[in-house]
Amino acid sequence: MAVGGQVDAKSRLVPVRIARDDGQAVAPTTRICGPRSPVGQEHGWKVPAFGRADGRPKVDYVFQVGDGKAVRANVRVLIDAGEVMLIDGKLQPDRKLVTDGAYQLSERDGGA
Repeated sequence: MAVGGQVDAKSRLVPVRIARDDGQAVAPTTRICGPRSPVGQEHGWKVPAFGRADGRPKVDYVFQVGDGKAVRANVRVLIDAGEVMLIDGKLQPDRKLVTDGAYQLSERDGGA
């Protein structure tokens, strides 16, 4: 079985190719039942989408507020769903995330 890498824009489905144990092709209209298993599960922080006001590509860090200063946290974008993102990184759950104006901050505003 092979699973496509992304959702088809028109059908909103993920393409899957299935072959029989003997290598023969399975007809496209064949109904197949099997065990259910999660596909593409990601774990991370769900946050509002962020980027730069000047239209440049989204960045790989966010700022949190710690002791009244901006504290930079490196992150990796796992899923970009438009208005929200799923990111992975060492965020502090007790600190607020800077969502407005973060593009104006730098490391000198708070740390690394």
